[in-house]
Parts: sequence; C-alpha cells; structure tokens
Amino acid sequence: MAITQNFLKFFLYRFGKNNRSKTTKGFTLTELLTTVILSGIVLSALLTAMVKVLRSDQLEGDRTKVQQEMHQAIDYIAQDLKEAVYVYNDNQIKNQIKDSIPDFGNDVTPVLAFWKIEPISESDLPSSSDCSNSSLSDEQQAECNALIVKRHAYSLIVYLQSKENSTTWKGKSRILRYRLPKYSNLSDSNISNKLQHTTGFIDPGVYKNFSTWPDNLQLTRPTLSGGNSPVLVDFVDDPSSTSQNQLVCPDLDGNTATEEYARVPDLNSPINFQSNSFYACVRTTGTLGIKQDVIVYLRGNSKETGEQSNADDVKAELQTRVTTGGIIDKYGVEE
Repeated sequence: MAITQNFLKFFLYRFGKNNRSKTTKGFTLTELLTTVILSGIVLSALLTAMVKVLRSDQLEGDRTKVQQEMHQAIDYIAQDLKEAVYVYNDNQIKNQIKDSIPDFGNDVTPVLAFWKIEPISESDLPSSSDCSNSSLSDEQQAECNALIVKRHAYSLIVYLQSKENSTTWKGKSRILRYRLPKYSNLSDSNISNKLQHTTGFIDPGVYKNFSTWPDNLQLTRPTLSGGNSPVLVDFVDDPSSTSQNQLVCPDLDGNTATEEYARVPDLNSPINFQSNSFYACVRTTGTLGIKQDVIVYLRGNSKETGEQSNADDVKAELQTRVTTGGIIDKYGVEE
C-alpha cells in the first residue's frame, strides 16, 4: 500500500512538472524575428497595392475634373465667338491693338481678340426725358436717342493666357477674359455718367471699320481694374509644352503663299507671345463677304505649378470650330 501511494505521488509529480513546462514554454527570438519580417513584407505589399489604387483613383478624378473644366471653358469661348462681329489675327493683335488694351505684363499672352454686340438691359437704358436733359451736348443727346433705338453697344473681348505666379491659382497657366465695354456706368441714374465711355474705348461703328481699329486715333490706354479680366479657367497646360496631337491650321487651297487661316499666337512670335496649349486658327482671307470662322485649341493639365512632369501627367486636349456672326472685310455699320 505504501509502495502504491509513493508511486502515485511520483507519477503526479512528474505529470504536473511536464505539464507546467509545456504551458510556460514561449517563442524563441528567431521565431519572433521571422514573424515580424514576414508580417512586414505582407503589410508592405498590401500598402503598395493600396497606394496604387488610391493613386489611380486620384488620377482618374483629376482627369475627370480637368476634362470637365476644359469642356466648360472651350464651350464658353465658342459661345462668345458665335456673337463676334470681327476677330483679329495675330499680326493685328501684336501690331495694331496691343497698345489699345491694358498692359498685362510679359507673362500674359493675348490669344483671341474680337468685337461683339452686347444688348443693354431695359433697366439700364436711358429714357426720352433723359436724352432731352439740357446738361447734355448735342452729340450726347444724339447718342442717347440712338441708344434707346439700338439697345446695344460694342464691346472688345480679349482672351489671354497667363502663366504669372499666383497664390490663388495653382495650375501651370490659366485663361483670362478681358472686356472693354463702351459704357462704364450704365447703371448710374445720372444721364451724364450713364453715357460716359470706358477709358480707352473708341467705337468701331463710328469709324466704319473694325479691321483698322483704332485707326491711329489718339486714346488713353485702358488700365486694369478689379473684375474686368477675371480668370475663366485654371490648370491650362504650360504654354511652352507641345503635344503629338497639336492642331495644325488648315490650308484650303494648298498654296502656302496665301494663308486662309492664321495661327494666333503665331509660332514665329517672340517667346512671351507664344502658346502651344491655348491658341486659335483665325480665317483671315478668302472670298469677300464670307463669314469668319475660328478653330480653338485648348489643352488642360492637372499638374500644379512647380510639380515635376512625368508619365502621370493628366491632360485633356480639346478643339472646336466656330462660325462667327461677322463677315470678312465687313465695315462696322451700326445695326
């Protein structure tokens, strides 16, 4: 009996010892390091895949956004051009009207310049009693009465490309829309102020010729003021960059000596007047009396200024063709 009890004690002791040793046994340092390394590799692969997915989503979002903005911008320009009565070519912009619009600086390039007729709202029109005001000269009274009948006035519209550094605008370049209206204070209740012309404005209808405006007449150069050259769209591609889908202005008869369409700005222009991401082909010659038409090219780029260009550039290339309301060599007869 004593022998049996001693044996049972010995068995329980050994069993308990072995069991305790198994439960308290842990991982070795090698096993821990191996686990950490393998976990790191797996997590790294997962993070890399996640970053690629997020980057792809971001690029797709940028692509969609820049395409939408470029579409809206070119549609707006096209609608503006449909109402144009005369569109200037590159030579006219650089040598004829550049001193009749504000000095925008070396980093701003005029691309499209044209005249359009803008209606005047009923609330801004003068009344017959206004036109008979004794404070007006005979010339002002005649203009006032003519305005009541015509109910419109000419405005010079200029689209420009700017690559000036800005804290507000982040794209490589942007498009500005400058407007030089005939009247600057139409909403003023005082008739003398209402008929006041915008500084630097000369009415092309008075001198019957849009193509030679401002006809070498002395005028005060317009100055920039808040709101008369707002940004139409940001994130336009760098003016100096090129593309394999670059628009080539058409040559209708194959005769290079006579250009039916002139590129604006011209590729031979000084570097500060060139643009490869926003330009137009303006029809300048042809049968007398035909309507002008303009082909506009616009390329967007979602990259911000200062970002390095690489294969991830997101660009949207668009072009549209517009037939204007104006006629080549048409004189500016008031309508």
